[in-house]
Amino acid sequence: MFNSFRRPKKVQPPIVTNTFDDEEISSFVLQWNIQYPIDRWFRQKHKIPFGSPQHRVLSFIDMRFEWEEDLLFFKNEQTQKYVPNKGDWMKVTPIVDEDADLTEAEKLEKYKREFAEMDLDQYKVPK
Repeated sequence: MFNSFRRPKKVQPPIVTNTFDDEEISSFVLQWNIQYPIDRWFRQKHKIPFGSPQHRVLSFIDMRFEWEEDLLFFKNEQTQKYVPNKGDWMKVTPIVDEDADLTEAEKLEKYKREFAEMDLDQYKVPK
């Protein structure tokens, strides 16, 4: 009669032990690195241990973007070697003033004529 009010016996969860031997673990790590070579490259570059919390939170997409970026820069470095003081991307080109020989009054008249010839309707904001 009082059996229905008794607490059920506590069930112990099974004890899980590591059933992998050294050879299986080595084989798993090797297969992982063969299947995901970008993951291995990323971990080596950033010195992240395999299976660590930092490794588990990584995204394959982020790794792939970094891989592609490094690959692009590597290819660019192979094709375009940097030579100091060569090239023109940092050199200042002189500005040629076509109106240098005009007086200030002549410049003002020229600018007024150019402004009068401009079509300002293209700059109107629709209401």
